[in-house]
Amino acid sequence: MSLYGPAIEEVVIKAFFDAIRPAQLDALSALLLQRAKEAERLVQHHHDQVRRATYEAHLARRRYEAVDPDNRLVAASLERGWEEKLLAQRQAEEEAERFQQRPIFPTLAPELRQQLEQIGPALPALWTSGKISNEHKKRLLRSLISRVIATKITVDLIEIKIVWVSGHFSLVQVIPPIHRQSDASNYPELLARIDLLSKQGLTDPEIAAQLTREGFHTARRGAVTVATIHKLRSRDDQVSASVLHQHRKVAMVNGYWTIPGLTRELGVGDNWLYSRIHQGRFSEADIQQLPNYRVYVIRNDPVLVERLRAEAVASRRYDTTRKQSDS
Repeated sequence: MSLYGPAIEEVVIKAFFDAIRPAQLDALSALLLQRAKEAERLVQHHHDQVRRATYEAHLARRRYEAVDPDNRLVAASLERGWEEKLLAQRQAEEEAERFQQRPIFPTLAPELRQQLEQIGPALPALWTSGKISNEHKKRLLRSLISRVIATKITVDLIEIKIVWVSGHFSLVQVIPPIHRQSDASNYPELLARIDLLSKQGLTDPEIAAQLTREGFHTARRGAVTVATIHKLRSRDDQVSASVLHQHRKVAMVNGYWTIPGLTRELGVGDNWLYSRIHQGRFSEADIQQLPNYRVYVIRNDPVLVERLRAEAVASRRYDTTRKQSDS
């Protein structure tokens, strides 16, 4: 398994920069102080448990030693009680020892905090300037970050778990670059969305912007580009044709008549409608042009359609009369 290192490093460094803000350092100091106090209380708790268990075992031994040996039943009962108290004592001592061996929460020393506060505003620029060695960068990161766990969820998704010195952790998802768009985990959904948005009449730039807002991305970039849409159309038969070709196939787009659709409805040719468009026979409200395409759509208004239908009938009568007169 391989992971794309630069993307992971970028996320971790950004999280570190966010963590050295004064407000975050205040919260970290308060949390570490709280953890230290809790640890002290637990140390005292285990100490008290060991002392109590030791005392009870001592009492049980004294009772056993004080019993008349001839009273065998009582002696056997007190011996079992003594053994139980000794076992409880050993368990308390083992628990106390395990607690002593736990990882100790670090403290944010005043000197370190002051250094982080002073260098914080200038650190992002210094980080990329080449003036800080890699070893120094590692020491800075380790001052607040305990460890980083990277899990490859899918080929194009890595989950980053940043464990801070406080014991808390942050979860971040990283989208690494991949070799082929078809390897993306949401590739079928991407094709389906392009097809649907094309059928809804959106232009390729609009489709790219919409898909980016929905969280889709290309193999190498975090956003969908028009070039990607064109490549997908040329490589995969499942993707619908472009808006221009789609416009030629349907009668309406978003409630507007397409030129082919309206000419079929009126029984005229495309030139008949285009000539009226160029002559200014339509108002601005009646006609629109699809963005990025020289394609017109006409408002589906019953009054307008009936007017055009009457004009189409009159045009056909005129053509018929002229042909008869010419013959």
